[in-house]
Amino acid sequence: MPAADEFTGPVGYSSLWVWLSILAVIALGLWFLGVWAWSISGHPKPPPPRDPARARGEALGELDRIGHRVATGELGEREGYQQMSGVVRGFVAEATGLPTHTMALADLRALGIEPVAETIALMYPPEFAPEDDAAPEPLADTLARARNVVATWN
Repeated sequence: MPAADEFTGPVGYSSLWVWLSILAVIALGLWFLGVWAWSISGHPKPPPPRDPARARGEALGELDRIGHRVATGELGEREGYQQMSGVVRGFVAEATGLPTHTMALADLRALGIEPVAETIALMYPPEFAPEDDAAPEPLADTLARARNVVATWN
């Protein structure tokens, strides 16, 4: 057994390591804060709503064109429903500035624009069904509803 005068206490560590670890934690926190600030500030703002009268006229003209093309057989019913949905969603997007092109039916209902949601709901079955006869009502009636939504939009 060693003598008492040969016994030494634990080795002390330099305070440099404590300060380096504190600086590393601060640097990591600042990096996360910078990434977060960059991610929220880099998103472009939606464009301001366009002139509703002009957008309404364009949408009604496009709906008329779709109805004519389906009636003449130039366009299938399924494609007609798909294009009608795009026109109605596009009009609402231009009138409100909301990204309605990418919204699901539940999102449209959550916004409180029920006439739009009901019209889009009528277009869903024929848009996505494997057969053309899955429409809950004739294309002409759905087209009239779509025209009504666009024409009465405030």
